[in-house]
Amino acid sequence: MGRLPVPTRPSGSAAVFLYGGNRRRGKARWQAARKPDDQVQSNLKASLHTSSKSSTTSSLSSSTSESSSKNIDASNSFSYESPLSELSNKPPARDTSAPSSAPSNALRLLSILKDVSEMFNGVPYVKAVTGIVSQILEIIKEVQSNKSRCQELVDKLISYSRVVFVALLKFKNQSGCDLSDLKEDLLEITSVFESIYEILKALSASTTSSKITRVLRREDIQGQIEEQSRRLDTTITSFQLKSAIVLRVQKDSQAHDKNEPSDGLPTRRLTPKGLRSKPKMVVGREKEIGDIVDIILGVGDSPPRLAILGPGGIGKTSLALSVLHEGRIRQKYGDARLFIPCEATSSIDLLLMEIAHVLDIPVTARESSAQLLTVILRHLCQKPHLLLFDNFETPWDSHQTRSDVEALITELDSIPSLAVLITLRGSQHPSGMSWSKLLPPLQPLDLESAKCIFSSISKKMNEEAINLIQAVDRIPLAVTLLANLAAVDGETTEALWLRWQEERISMVESGQDRLTNLESSIRISIHSPRMQRDAGSLQFLSVLSMLPDGMSESIRLACVKGFPAHFNVNKSISTLRQNALLFEDSNHVLRVLSPIRLFMIDNYPPSQEWRDFLQAHYLSVILDDEANRDTRFNKQLTSDAGNIDAMLIDCLKSGRPLADIVEAVLVFCQHIYSTGIGSAQCIALAVDRLQATQDVSSQLAMKSPPGKIKRFSLFGAFPLRKMPSAQKKVVLEQSVDPFLKLHADCYGCWGQLLSRQWKHTEAEKLFQAALVLHIKARDQSGQAYDLHNLACLLSRQTHSSDAAERNFLEAITLHRADGDVIGEAYDIMGIGHIKLQKSALEDAEAIFLEALKLFSDIGDNSGQASAFNNLGKTMQYFSKFCDSESYFSRGLKLYTDLEDSFGQSESLVGLASSFLLRSKFCEAREFLEKAMALRSPYIDPDHLHILGRICIAETNFADATKHLLTAKELHSTLGNHLGIADDLHYLASVEFYSGNMQDALVKKEESMNLYKAHGNKLGMADSLTWEGMFLIRRSGSLTDVDSKLQAALQLHTELRSSLGQAVDYYHIGTMFLQDELYEKAMTAFDQALQLHTSIENAQGQADDLTKISEVLLRVGELNEAAIKLSDALALHIEISDSAGQGDDLYMQACIYLEQAALNDLHLETEDEYTTNDCMIMDTIPDFDPALPVNSSSRVFYLENAENALREALVLHKRAGVVFGEAKDLGTLASVIFELWKARDNESWDSEEVHEAYKVLDAAIAIFHRLGATKEVRMCGYHWDVMDDY
Repeated sequence: MGRLPVPTRPSGSAAVFLYGGNRRRGKARWQAARKPDDQVQSNLKASLHTSSKSSTTSSLSSSTSESSSKNIDASNSFSYESPLSELSNKPPARDTSAPSSAPSNALRLLSILKDVSEMFNGVPYVKAVTGIVSQILEIIKEVQSNKSRCQELVDKLISYSRVVFVALLKFKNQSGCDLSDLKEDLLEITSVFESIYEILKALSASTTSSKITRVLRREDIQGQIEEQSRRLDTTITSFQLKSAIVLRVQKDSQAHDKNEPSDGLPTRRLTPKGLRSKPKMVVGREKEIGDIVDIILGVGDSPPRLAILGPGGIGKTSLALSVLHEGRIRQKYGDARLFIPCEATSSIDLLLMEIAHVLDIPVTARESSAQLLTVILRHLCQKPHLLLFDNFETPWDSHQTRSDVEALITELDSIPSLAVLITLRGSQHPSGMSWSKLLPPLQPLDLESAKCIFSSISKKMNEEAINLIQAVDRIPLAVTLLANLAAVDGETTEALWLRWQEERISMVESGQDRLTNLESSIRISIHSPRMQRDAGSLQFLSVLSMLPDGMSESIRLACVKGFPAHFNVNKSISTLRQNALLFEDSNHVLRVLSPIRLFMIDNYPPSQEWRDFLQAHYLSVILDDEANRDTRFNKQLTSDAGNIDAMLIDCLKSGRPLADIVEAVLVFCQHIYSTGIGSAQCIALAVDRLQATQDVSSQLAMKSPPGKIKRFSLFGAFPLRKMPSAQKKVVLEQSVDPFLKLHADCYGCWGQLLSRQWKHTEAEKLFQAALVLHIKARDQSGQAYDLHNLACLLSRQTHSSDAAERNFLEAITLHRADGDVIGEAYDIMGIGHIKLQKSALEDAEAIFLEALKLFSDIGDNSGQASAFNNLGKTMQYFSKFCDSESYFSRGLKLYTDLEDSFGQSESLVGLASSFLLRSKFCEAREFLEKAMALRSPYIDPDHLHILGRICIAETNFADATKHLLTAKELHSTLGNHLGIADDLHYLASVEFYSGNMQDALVKKEESMNLYKAHGNKLGMADSLTWEGMFLIRRSGSLTDVDSKLQAALQLHTELRSSLGQAVDYYHIGTMFLQDELYEKAMTAFDQALQLHTSIENAQGQADDLTKISEVLLRVGELNEAAIKLSDALALHIEISDSAGQGDDLYMQACIYLEQAALNDLHLETEDEYTTNDCMIMDTIPDFDPALPVNSSSRVFYLENAENALREALVLHKRAGVVFGEAKDLGTLASVIFELWKARDNESWDSEEVHEAYKVLDAAIAIFHRLGATKEVRMCGYHWDVMDDY
């Protein structure tokens, strides 16, 4: 079939250089910088502004090359404005204003407030609440600023105050009720109300100084308002729950004293008595549920006692309820499965009352706690129970109540028929219980389970949804709340993702309690009694929250040494671990879940002292000279990349000296470029800081001692530049403007990072800006780097390859003048890429070898690795796949040693392509997937192109189409026209094999036009081969087919492409076979087989052998045909080529049919089989040489032919090769009809005859759709034969 891919296209970029370096190694003291002027920077701003308005990615034109030093007026002066605002994707600010509440709410509150004040006049803690509310209602009228936000807060306070006052009035109306249990809660409410009053008071002052203070502290004031709003939510929720319990218990007691049944709870209760319903959705906890159920039902002497631990929102309650509703648990315990909510039971008395209520035990006011406990224990002993204590940390956490609570569970532990299950925030098991097993704290869900929850609720799933799920660390509560937001009609995950970047966890809420508001849940954890007993734990959590990658052992030790002596780091870690506010991952790194970390940053940021400590630590790590020469440095940067990124951004926002920070940013960006780990945010912010800073020049001058300047490249440290003389060296060094140079280096660095993220338009603008500034700074070396990088971008767009080559040549001139051998070598390699694109393969090979020698002479391993990769690509064009694999393997080893993930990815893709072209499809897919993983999350269209070709080789046409279309779209965005042409070439092949001939022809014409427009000879040769194959299928004239294939063969021979020549000979042989020129066909197939064998292309060899078998069959050499076919089938099976196996089985059927024809011939002549005939039949499966030559032998051969054709049909259908399917159907119809005749079936209305007509009709329909006129005629002939019979 000749399903043979062409070689991989070059990636385009020979190399990209990183600007900047260690400013402490200057060759001479740098002179003070001038303040630059406006023109160039304003041009850049305008250019970027124009780019941001464009809806499509603009192409890089050849005019880019004209932006060189000779065309720029170096006398111009300019000022700076960073292009960061044009390149960032920061979402717009949201309007959070809210309308004011109606005055009637305040009036209704005043009425209730008056009643409460009169009724509780002798209760000081109630009087305090009413007094502060009255003051707030008065002062809100005088607020001068933040009026809208303050009114919103007061509206909430009014609503919540009515809740409190109504509850108090119910207490008063219920005679004998005691408020002492609510004293603590009412005092907490008073505290919150007083804090709100103080804020309003500060905002109502009308003096000039107060107004100025409000302006200066407006952000701080806004934060205070938000903080008190959150405190208000938490406090009122707690009051509601506790007052409901106290009121209900006291009323039950009164009803019992009167021997009257209680009429139930007069106020709202959030949870029903007994057992809560089963959670609607619990995903990803199947193992935990199964493990807990097995323990509860396990046979043993001790009753089950288990604690489900973990942080807030992790799904402890849902897991526990799922266990209680599990079928086997329900069957064993029935209605003795009881849910006991503990979130408002802050004392042992309240806990006992709640247990009694759930057990339907009446409580009297005269009963002591000890008496009530006795009644509870007696009740539980009557039959087996399973008690679930939810949120057990509330009664247990308090230091005052812990001993009583542990005494209670000790009593419960003594009941052998009682099963106990508790949920508790933290990682510590309470004492007093004989725990059956110490279960580890619950962890976040795996990604697939979290996606399942999100999509089940919202019915949406895309990249933004996954971003949201990952942003909340897959915490079930947060995922559920986000999914509910996404489920709102008209809401999109894209809009939610933008909101998240602005609002973060404040948007994850649907109510005010711990189960519907993530902030409330987190606040409960950080304000627990255990946290309050260790004052330093909250401070340490704030420090830890600054580190998104967590705190490694080395950082922890640095904290132990660097923190004040009174601060106990290890104690704080222990406290946070007990409260499940941090966890330790498999690498022993202390981490904080993302929602908790973001909450701490927003609400409890670390003090400036701690920030200064972290900043100094990470700056010292990056700028340590010794560390830079140690391979462990790269590993540390990789593991700490997120932390370093965050701290560099924090440094840039601080008042630290800018020179050190920018130097650290440039060093870190070198690491980002090589590994792909990190973001461009720090370099963008550095550019902003540079434009706003006037003093950096003096800082740089003071930091630069006499010595030698060392430049850094993304491919390693450059050697020292060679200068003609010391005097010239000093003159050149002293002429460089340090401020402009630093700013230019940052632009260039930023552009490099964007170029590796495929943001080529933005990268080009930054390289242009860097070039302008380097010229102004008189930095010749910097100019060379800029020209090189611009050339790399231009070389990706084949229409501007000439401009790219000019830029490379100009860069070579500058690098030679500067004595920069490595820079020169990369420039040379860039020219080699252009030659490769133009199919000047011998020139490209010579250039790459020249670059390799330069890199080798100066010992630059990264450069050598890049040269090896380029030579590997060149060898693929020459079809020297073994040599190609050798080059790529050498490049991969060097890149691995250098820990350059981008380079490793390029080497792996090259190896994948070589394996593909040698028909090692499994290995090709394995290496390509590794390469794509290294580049994730960025998608390289060349990787998708190779993946599409692998799918074609595996006859998975649906996936091939998907990947190739995506690659084409990305290539189009990047302006890579040769990439588009390659994608179209293989999309045409998919359409061809799928039988969509017109679509195939359209795509092929598009690709051929692109190849011609860009002078790509290899693409044109491959297109001519394809056109010849198309004409053969359409039964075109021998002259037209021969013209196409001979032209293709000539080009492939000129290009020394053995693979291309082999494919041409294969199709030439097919052409001769179709015209029954068997000798010429055999010669062509033999030549194809020799070429395919020489380059180790197994698929090509197998296809050639199948065709050779067909030629031998046509000329009557059945024995040789069977042998060749057996070899072909073995190869097709080895490479898992189902379509090829289908072709082989079709040929096997043809051999059986030929044997049946020979049998008929012998029957007619009454001759015996010859010895040679028996040898032929020995090569055919299931053939019995002893079988006599008669009608039964004919049936035997026809049945074997039928079986082979049906198997071939299955394989061709599975592969989607419709032409093979049509051939199978057409021949099968004839075989079915002949079998009917051979069996002497006289009934014309038999199933066999009907099937034969039906199958033949299907074959004709497919051949007609494919335009295979010759095959249509043959099917028509068979139809006539059946009709005539």
